[in-house]
Amino acid sequence: MSTYSIDEALTVFMPTLDVSAWLNNVGTLADHSKLDSPFNIQALADAKHLESSITSADFEIFDLKTRNALFAFARQKMNGFDTNPLARAVTHAFDAHKPYLLQKISTKQLPETVWSHVLLGIVISAFMEFFMQRAKPQLRMDVGGNLLAILNAGYLPCGWLPNTPYHESGYNPVGFVKDKSLPSFDYHSGVLLVY
Repeated sequence: MSTYSIDEALTVFMPTLDVSAWLNNVGTLADHSKLDSPFNIQALADAKHLESSITSADFEIFDLKTRNALFAFARQKMNGFDTNPLARAVTHAFDAHKPYLLQKISTKQLPETVWSHVLLGIVISAFMEFFMQRAKPQLRMDVGGNLLAILNAGYLPCGWLPNTPYHESGYNPVGFVKDKSLPSFDYHSGVLLVY
């Protein structure tokens, strides 16, 4: 199925995490054009709103919808491939950075939820995309990889403002392309908050 085993994929993927740069620039994003990203970006102006933004229903639904699209793709196009071993393996590998990042979160006076609600989730999604794209190159989901690029630039993705409330008109930022089973993210379906 994949050209890599999970362990081989981790060996290639983990060096793409520039953990030493993570969070270095939080709170300094005055000009979002500095970030080369397909997202519509808005800087979060005030740290006091960071916790509520990270734990907001909109950001949680954004994360769930994008990750669920990967699960669906694995079931439909990868013969029911179980993504749980990918999440477990990358979480275990990433845990080596946890003490350093928790210290950095504390030093930057960020809420501890940054670890569990943002950093870990982005790493899991980016690794799932990385692994699955090697098995099925037609997969175009790259949300996790693009969020990882923002982390590697030293900023913190921290919220999502959908163009339409999720409960209205079946809003979903994930669409399907080609044969209607390949998930694709609509980067214009909302605004990514970055701190």
